[in-house]
Amino acid sequence: MSLGKKSLSIGLIGDYDPSIPAHRAIPIALQLAAEKLALGVGHEWIPTDEISNQDRISQFDGLRCVPGRPYRNSEGALCAIRFARETNCPFLGACRGFQHAVPECARNIRGLASAEHAETAPHAKHLVITPLECNLVEVTDSAFLKPGTKIHKAICMRGNRRGVSMPVWSQLELCEPTRLSRVHHFSLRSLWCYTSNQQSPKATQCP
Repeated sequence: MSLGKKSLSIGLIGDYDPSIPAHRAIPIALQLAAEKLALGVGHEWIPTDEISNQDRISQFDGLRCVPGRPYRNSEGALCAIRFARETNCPFLGACRGFQHAVPECARNIRGLASAEHAETAPHAKHLVITPLECNLVEVTDSAFLKPGTKIHKAICMRGNRRGVSMPVWSQLELCEPTRLSRVHHFSLRSLWCYTSNQQSPKATQCP
């Protein structure tokens, strides 16, 4: 992605479903970001079963693996994630995207060829994504953004160098985003999503 471009094209990896709130909200969020940055931002939904190699996704300036139900073709999503990592294409993977970014790294960086997600391959030899021991579906809690991390810099754009605690809404788990700062210009993977709700969240812990 060229930082001097006046318009950007974002590929949304996932199987669009209008009943999923995040799928309806993502195009609106992109438009709001475009207006804030005075950029033209276009997007295209790319069904996972249309991805068999990089040809379907190589034209985009950035890729996002969207939240939602299990992808129709997990291997298509993994192909897109690997392409983003290996070509330094800006990448965002939240919720379902995060759950596929972890197996991709396990397979292609750590060499665990059989790394899988328990939801789609419960009997695989290496399960790198497994169910939580307690239910955190739609739980509201706080996440602490560690100073110096890329996500802290991205959200704290006004020069606040302190750690920030913000409300988040989680489908699965609260955790620190993973980063590939040494090898990737921008790659953010997280299981939680930011919400603008300013009410003090109630802490929830596993027993």
